[in-house]
Amino acid sequence: MSSKVVAATAAVVAAESDVPSTLCGRSWVDVEASIKDIGFKTQRVEASMSDLTADRDVLDANLLGWVVQTFADGKFVKFADDHEKSPGKLMPIPYAEFTKVREIYVGAAFDAGSATLDAAAKVWERAIGRLVSLGFVWPLAESKDAVRIAKRRAEEIAKFEKKSDGELIEEQAALTAKGDSKSYKAAGAIAKELERREKPVTEAIVKDCTVLRDKLVARAKEVAKLGTSDSVELLTAALNALSE
Repeated sequence: MSSKVVAATAAVVAAESDVPSTLCGRSWVDVEASIKDIGFKTQRVEASMSDLTADRDVLDANLLGWVVQTFADGKFVKFADDHEKSPGKLMPIPYAEFTKVREIYVGAAFDAGSATLDAAAKVWERAIGRLVSLGFVWPLAESKDAVRIAKRRAEEIAKFEKKSDGELIEEQAALTAKGDSKSYKAAGAIAKELERREKPVTEAIVKDCTVLRDKLVARAKEVAKLGTSDSVELLTAALNALSE
């Protein structure tokens, strides 16, 4: 037996002599069985996670090949080293194509089991986020793309304008119940329309609340300066009313 093994064995024996006969009222036989099970299963999980991470890295590399511009020989196109905003970074495909790739990817993630289209979109965002660490740059919408997007949004608004909020909510629920990616996408468009309609009302409420807040603060300062028992009661009553 080597000196290293002897030393290790001696250390274990010495350590065990200082260990109580139980742990949390349980015998070491029970403790050992439980800890071994936890350690064994944790190693298995971490090993599988490592394998999954390796698989994901391959998928990310494949995705990178679709969202970066390439030369005829397949090499990635990069921004010039003296580029103002993205020196030496990978040059993304145009915004319109990038958006189409996103649409396909998110639809597939949803079909693969994502709970909602929003959840599927997060899968895409995380993937692109990992590509950014590899030198990828998010593409920016060109002016013509912005015009196209604005036109499409105007068409969606016109499509919904004859329907009441109640009708849209019912239609959204029906589409969501279908559960397929196309229906979820349509339901998402309705959700954006409902949010657009509610925005002016919400902004008006926020504005009114801001005015009232400023008046309350000013009045509270006036009452506090009085320094009387009545002022304490008034401020306490106001605080209690706002806390309900």
